[in-house]
Amino acid sequence: MFNSVNTINCQQGNCGTLGKGGKYIRPIMIHDGYINTDGPHGRYYLTGIGIDDGTPDVSVEGGYYLVPDVPGSDNIAKGKGENGVLTYNATGVVIDGFRAWARADYPPRWAAPIRNPRGIVRNSKARLIIAAKKENNSTDPGPRPVLGPFPSLEPPAMAGIVAAFPPVVVQPPPSPPPAPRR
Repeated sequence: MFNSVNTINCQQGNCGTLGKGGKYIRPIMIHDGYINTDGPHGRYYLTGIGIDDGTPDVSVEGGYYLVPDVPGSDNIAKGKGENGVLTYNATGVVIDGFRAWARADYPPRWAAPIRNPRGIVRNSKARLIIAAKKENNSTDPGPRPVLGPFPSLEPPAMAGIVAAFPPVVVQPPPSPPPAPRR
């Protein structure tokens, strides 16, 4: 089990009908910062795409995974790098044209930026690629994209909301006129 931005699995059972593969086309996954500072593996980032063993015949076509290039994101002594695409034993998985800007464990352990030990990786770029079959890959992912500032996730001040949407005061209905006397 692993935590990822996109998980392809059959954990709900029924793998015979749900585990028939599929395609991820040009997925783009960008981490603005780490999600854990003091875990057992140092700074922690989510895996980009995790493909569970019970889900065969998945393909990832194009796309990229980007995490900040900071020393704490690859604590070699604790054995944790980042995975852009991760499979353990899924069969029939093809990763084609994917790029991962992430630190890599070396010597190879389980945290390669692209890890597909029972499948094919081709035309892809990452510092470390683990695959049963490799075709036309590079260990140089090239220059990291320069991203603009991420939007603030701070909620707006309540004063601004109240001014934009003043409260509606509901007045009680007027009393009906008195009934005429007979």
